[in-house]
Amino acid sequence: MQSKSANFADIFNQKTGRNPDDSATVIHLMEEVGELAREIYNDKSGRDKLDKENLADELADVFILLSCIGDIYDIDLEDAVIRKIEKDSKKIGVKL
Repeated sequence: MQSKSANFADIFNQKTGRNPDDSATVIHLMEEVGELAREIYNDKSGRDKLDKENLADELADVFILLSCIGDIYDIDLEDAVIRKIEKDSKKIGVKL
């Protein structure tokens, strides 16, 4: 999934004339995290009813950008998440 996401982002950037570096990608990630937070806040505060499709789109945007950052730094996100879960499981004394 990471490879497919990063590949899509590369194609999207080529088609739209963008050439983001890692700093621009991180800034874009923060923008998308903000949009995700706004969706959840609006639901929790009663401002708007939750639009699950839009929420899913925002989550996908965040994942795609995380995939790009992983790709830039040659980090396999799946391996990183598995290692992190194992590390944190040991901290709290849980075997998964």
